[in-house]
This record gives sequence, structure tokens and C-alpha cells, in this order.
Amino acid sequence: MRRKLRAAPGLTTPIDADREDPPLYGSGLRPQMLGDEPKRTLDPVHVREDISCAVAGRFDEPLQPPVVRPTAKERETGPMPTTSAGLLPYRRLPDGGLEVLLGHMGGPFWARKDEGAWTLLKGELDPDEEPHAAALREASEELGIELPPPSAPDIELGEVRQRSGKKVFAWAREWPQDGPALEQIAGNTVEIEWPPRSGRRIEVPEIDRVAWLAPDDARRLAVSAQAAFVDRLEEALAAPGAS
Repeated sequence: MRRKLRAAPGLTTPIDADREDPPLYGSGLRPQMLGDEPKRTLDPVHVREDISCAVAGRFDEPLQPPVVRPTAKERETGPMPTTSAGLLPYRRLPDGGLEVLLGHMGGPFWARKDEGAWTLLKGELDPDEEPHAAALREASEELGIELPPPSAPDIELGEVRQRSGKKVFAWAREWPQDGPALEQIAGNTVEIEWPPRSGRRIEVPEIDRVAWLAPDDARRLAVSAQAAFVDRLEEALAAPGAS
């Protein structure tokens, strides 16, 4: 017996009423009926992960993040890089506690979001750039300041692969007690299309603010894969012989 079909809000094409999937919202999604079951497809778009951290192919999100279409140069040189490097500044508290510095991603899509909207200070590598050098450059650019010199060698935190497929390398550096204040930052901006598929382009900051966070808060708020960097930092500082 054929199942009863109903139309999702905002759509004229019916979908299977027995499915638990949410209605389809956002740009680029369209149902295609094959017999009794809908087949969902995603229009090919170029999403800059540093701004959206979107997961291509997921259908449980109610709204697509901002789409950044490729520039003429990107169309000539091929896909955008898939490797980033970043810095995780940290500081020790008088009571023996620890805090790490994360940045909140800028733009209207992330404006009212917290969980999953924070990231270490990172960016894509320039051609032939060494990852550690890229991490320091990106942190300096996103904070809009020259980084204070390290009091000890930066701690290598290894790499993670984010849900989008992008590989991220990270290092940690202890922030000096007399280091620059970070209440105001003036970092990089990026141009995006907003609302999605509107043809309207706006300029937004890559990071709109930063905050010192306790490790548990950092793990909860950071892009999920990056929580591993906080774990590795705590392990490194607790290791015998760590300064």
C-alpha cells in the first residue's frame, strides 16, 4: 500500500510522512521523488570552512551557512586548500587553573550561536608555507597584533580532521602575564554572500571577539574536532618535566 505523502512547510513537493527527517530548509536542497521515497541532493557549492564549518551532505541542520562562491583566481587555480594551522594561546591562573584563548566566528550566521561557533586562531597555509609559521601568522592577523615572544618553545598539539574534511595543525603558546590586552581585536575580514543565494555580498570579520575559557567550556564551545587540542594541551602540561 502506498504511503500517504504530505508537503513540508515552504515546499510544494510532498515528502514521505513516515520519515523522521525534518523538513528541508536552506539553500541548495531539493527533493526528487523516486517511487515512494524522496532522494535528496545537494547543489554543488563552495563553502569556506573557516567561516561556515558546514558539513556537506548533512540534512539535519535547519539553515545552510553562508556560501562563499569561488573567485576568478580560485576557478583558475582549482579547489581551495584543505589544510589549516593555528595557535592556541593559554595562561595559568594564580589558583593553578588553566584558561585557553578561542575566537568566536564572525558573520550573521554565527552571531547568535555559541556551541560549535568558537575556534582556535587559525587559517589556511600559503603556498610552500611551513605549518608552524602559518599558525603564528594567522594568530597575529586574526588578533590584529604582534604576538608576544614565547617564554618557552611552543607546544605541538598535532593535527585533527574536521567534519568538513579539512586538516588542522595546532600549537599552543603560553601568554605572558604582561601580554597585550585582548578586549578589542582588529583582525582579518572576508567577503561572503548573505543571505545565501541572494547575490548580495557583505564583508564580515573572520573572528568577531575572543575570550579566555576554562578547558571544559572550551571543549563545549569549540568546533567539535578542536576539543582534542584542549585535551592534548592539558596532557602536555601535566606530563613529568613540563614547565
